Amino acid sequence: MDFEEVFKVLDANVLAKTKRHLKDVEKFVLRGAWQGQTYEEMAKASNYCYTPSYLKQDVGPNVWKLLSETLEEKVSKTNFRAALERRAQFREVQKTQKSAGAKPTILTALENSTYEELIEILFAVQANLEKMLVFQKRKNSFTAR
Repeated sequence: MDFEEVFKVLDANVLAKTKRHLKDVEKFVLRGAWQGQTYEEMAKASNYCYTPSYLKQDVGPNVWKLLSETLEEKVSKTNFRAALERRAQFREVQKTQKSAGAKPTILTALENSTYEELIEILFAVQANLEKMLVFQKRKNSFTAR
């Protein structure tokens, strides 16, 4: 998958969650990270319209936080490409299964993932299960009162 395909999926997810599209500077950082650039290289590519510190200390952390919330898994500059490809791949599987009349399953998406991606998925699932357990315990203690 190329960046533009994945970006469309990501922007649609962000729009659904936040009611706004990604900003140009956020797309700029995402494209640079997709290409494996450092923040310094990104700043240079922008002819220093953006400073490295602005990209690294302001835009970067905010965009990774936004993606983490949107994709419901921890996203960083180093793992976001795999997370986006996974999300785009999952959407393609859903479309294919919908058109074939089949019910989408997580197993189909997992079958097409690499070992490293599966490990990331498992950690994300574990983190979400732990959050649910804490929430359930709080809910039970509150209703017990």
